[in-house]
Amino acid sequence: MYVDAHIHLYDEEFDEDREEVLQNALNNDVELILSVSEDYESSIKNLDILRIYRPRYKIYLGLGIHPYTAIYNPGDLTKMVELISQYHDTIISIGEVGLDRKYSDADKYWDRQVEAFEKMIQLSIEYFKPLNIHSRRAAKDVLTLLRKYDVRLAYFHWYTDDIETLKEIVDEGYYVGFTPALLTSKRIQKYTDVVPLTQVFTESDGPVRYYGPLNKSRGEPKHIPLIINKIAELYEEDVEEVTIVIRENFKRLFRLQYG
Repeated sequence: MYVDAHIHLYDEEFDEDREEVLQNALNNDVELILSVSEDYESSIKNLDILRIYRPRYKIYLGLGIHPYTAIYNPGDLTKMVELISQYHDTIISIGEVGLDRKYSDADKYWDRQVEAFEKMIQLSIEYFKPLNIHSRRAAKDVLTLLRKYDVRLAYFHWYTDDIETLKEIVDEGYYVGFTPALLTSKRIQKYTDVVPLTQVFTESDGPVRYYGPLNKSRGEPKHIPLIINKIAELYEEDVEEVTIVIRENFKRLFRLQYG
């Protein structure tokens, strides 16, 4: 039973073959899938996806404000706070949320990002939902806010920042996700020297496209076994053991009960 802890199932790239993607996931033993949201529109679409495809597929949801939305569509924040409050019993995560310094307007509208992220943190604490975090070039800033609010439940999806900050993230007990980028990136592979297996998640971040073995194809849950095999190689662990540990990580953070 594999885990895809971060995918954008609502994305229009999945509109023509969403059920095929989900069936291919099952065919490749990927049973647990967490679809995150970026704004109000994607949140509504994700909620519709949940209604359509559960219980045939074990889809779980995260609702949240992405840093891009915080910058360019700040009006979504109020609507998202209301939506999360309405559906807090339906979702298992607040996400995708966080901070990003790569956008051209990141510094100009940094206060918008911080405001949105702080509000998402507060909802995470209020409803006891783990944060699914975007931290591109801003992991240290994210970590500062998590410490400010004493956040204990957090998952850094597709971490790409520096090793020293990663060590601090691990020391805080937060989880870290590996995508198919792990198959080809030597820099990301070095993160496995820092992150204990008991704090690792696997994710496709679909529909992001990847080089290497995926040959620029769209990331999907069916690719999770490739990541698992690479993790087993890097950690020098048995594939089955890696699979069990990551599944239990997911169960532990998101407080799920299943066989």
